[in-house]
Amino acid sequence: MKGFHTQVIEAKAGEGVEITGWLDREDLYDLYRRASLFVFPSTFEGFGMPILEAMASGLPTICTNARPMSDVSGDGALHFESGNAADLARQMERALTEPGLIEKGKRRAAEFTWQRTARTVLDLATAANLRAVSLRRSSRRGT
Repeated sequence: MKGFHTQVIEAKAGEGVEITGWLDREDLYDLYRRASLFVFPSTFEGFGMPILEAMASGLPTICTNARPMSDVSGDGALHFESGNAADLARQMERALTEPGLIEKGKRRAAEFTWQRTARTVLDLATAANLRAVSLRRSSRRGT
């Protein structure tokens, strides 16, 4: 199966499509400022940080309906079926005219703060530690 990058090149979609490779932060933010739309066709992602960055930047955002992209983006982005070019095209058209999509994206992205992430990790670590202590105590008592 050919990757998205290869498909774009073979389709000669170079006009209006910029494949950049790695970008530093300032160049990335400049690209977001110049873009009309953010499409994230990935079928695998560890979390979905590019989606959150695009939504926070005020870009109408589209990603696949695969998890975790759809979970992270929630109603702040439009979703398309991976590998379905017609579905992607429909969502691209829709994203450029969908009332309130940009604001929904900004609200959704704002839910993911470093403070909230740190609190969640701390809560999970505390719960895991309490569970481990409970299991050790149970095993000592033979229960």
